Amino acid sequence: MSYSGLADHVFVVASDGSQPPIDIGNFGGGAWTPSWSPNSRQLAVAAGDGQVAGLWLVNRDGTSPRRLTVDDYAELGEKGWSADWSNDGTRLLFGAAKPGDENDGLYMVGLDGAKERLVFPCANDGVWSPDGNSFAFMHCGVGVGPSIVIADATGNERRTLPGYYGWYMPAWSPDQTRIAILDDRPGLANEAGPPTIVLLDPSGKAPAVSIPAGDSTLTEDQSPDYTLTWQRLAPSS
Repeated sequence: MSYSGLADHVFVVASDGSQPPIDIGNFGGGAWTPSWSPNSRQLAVAAGDGQVAGLWLVNRDGTSPRRLTVDDYAELGEKGWSADWSNDGTRLLFGAAKPGDENDGLYMVGLDGAKERLVFPCANDGVWSPDGNSFAFMHCGVGVGPSIVIADATGNERRTLPGYYGWYMPAWSPDQTRIAILDDRPGLANEAGPPTIVLLDPSGKAPAVSIPAGDSTLTEDQSPDYTLTWQRLAPSS
């Protein structure tokens, strides 16, 4: 388990409390939103001094910290995570805004020391598919909210799924046949109303399925951010 706090340091603690917390540092400023690598040996950490931020890599015991990103950003990371790891642990997707930019862009960076690259401007919430061959992200819409884009693993081939939704991280089903997204402004008029969870076919072939998600209209401060999750296995009994 990891958490940030106490003068903006990041700590790693044993889930059963059997070991004292390990302080893996603040990377010269403040640190937040750590993200575990697939093999649980490393963490990606957003860190900065309040003016500029970057993405860092560090071992789980706090050793060998190094900065992954070259450019400086005014904002980096999401609520609760700094970046999304590819399932082979070689690449990360992260959302960030450069100083003076009004909107975030979606970036990709590897562990090989090469400079990060912009995958798409005015985009965020990039999440890898379970097989690692593609990823989904949210892209700015035109007055009606963001849309969901599916890209191949390089980010070069992209297709946009129909519809406009809220800025909430898309969640892949374990079998990769659906993407769930919360829509807090459902309907063609894009007016605030009782929210729905929409299940989309990543291939864009099957029709969308909408599931009611409550009776109350969500305001900005009530929206649940990134809380969608899929059940991994069917219960045995």
